Amino acid sequence: MVGSSLSKASPNGFLTDTTTTPSASSSSFSSTTTQPVPELPTAGKNGTTVEGSEKDEDAALAEQKDLDVLKAELGFTIPLLLEAPKCYWIWNYRLWILGQAIERLSAKAARRIWEEELGLASKMLTKDQRNFHAWGYRRHVVNQLESSALGGVSMAESEFSYTDRMTRANLSNFSAWHRRSKLIPRLLDERGADSLTRKAFLDQGNASPPLDTRS
Repeated sequence: MVGSSLSKASPNGFLTDTTTTPSASSSSFSSTTTQPVPELPTAGKNGTTVEGSEKDEDAALAEQKDLDVLKAELGFTIPLLLEAPKCYWIWNYRLWILGQAIERLSAKAARRIWEEELGLASKMLTKDQRNFHAWGYRRHVVNQLESSALGGVSMAESEFSYTDRMTRANLSNFSAWHRRSKLIPRLLDERGADSLTRKAFLDQGNASPPLDTRS
């Protein structure tokens, strides 16, 4: 019959050579909707998109700009500190700048700045070993370097060694003794010292061996 669908049965029972009427074929074709091909983002060499790469580059440039400004401001206060090493507001301004470093820079970049600041505190205490401003500043810097914000760990051992050097260099350095007294409990706790170890530590004056005065 004309217009009917014809099929031939194969010996294995499957229908083959199926034909359809022209009207059915055109109807089927017209009902098929062509789906648009989605636009894929252009990928860079490392697999990131161009847009993402540009954002990363912009962020890096912004951080570098912040870093340059912060370092310039820290450098600006150095001559002022040398002229007036006991001026509260110079030290406070430096602390504010360092706080901005934590907020604006990556933890790695900010930590480098804080580590450099610890070096500055050491130099200031070399010029004046009893400058309580510099001692207080050093404590603050160490606290930040130990903090999770800068990926820090305890610096009790190294700071205790520092106070040891300072007290042996000058027995009347009362700021160094004060700092030392605050470090001892932390040091013993971190070492897991028992009561006997603590007693022995305190009995020997918790000092390092005396300086070798030979030569």
